[in-house]
Amino acid sequence: MVKQIVNPSNKRKSADVQILEAYNKATSSQDLVTPKPFKRQSTPQNITSSALTKLLPLPAPSEGNQYNKIETVSLLYEYQMKAPNLVGTVVNQMLSQHLVGCTRSTLYRLLSEKKKGQPIINTPWSTAG
Repeated sequence: MVKQIVNPSNKRKSADVQILEAYNKATSSQDLVTPKPFKRQSTPQNITSSALTKLLPLPAPSEGNQYNKIETVSLLYEYQMKAPNLVGTVVNQMLSQHLVGCTRSTLYRLLSEKKKGQPIINTPWSTAG
């Protein structure tokens, strides 16, 4: 027989609310299984720039301290063909070391144009913004 949970003298709480409260008390937080916290695996974004340099040694820029557009696209396209999963790491490394004068989206747009066979015009990086 089920133990009487509802107190008929309690007029402030309905029978349904009293049943729910009794259920909540019976299932305390100790009885519930809590999931383990998610542990982030180390990804190239979590690795320091010195560790990235050891992972992917990039060649020095031919002119000055930044790659021009042709160098950048050829390097990214080379990685795209050899190891597509490392393109994001190369992009992160280029941006973190300030080897390019553009944003991440510009790099991916230039790579997309190269894949489509469109010519890449070697103009200076835009300094707007």
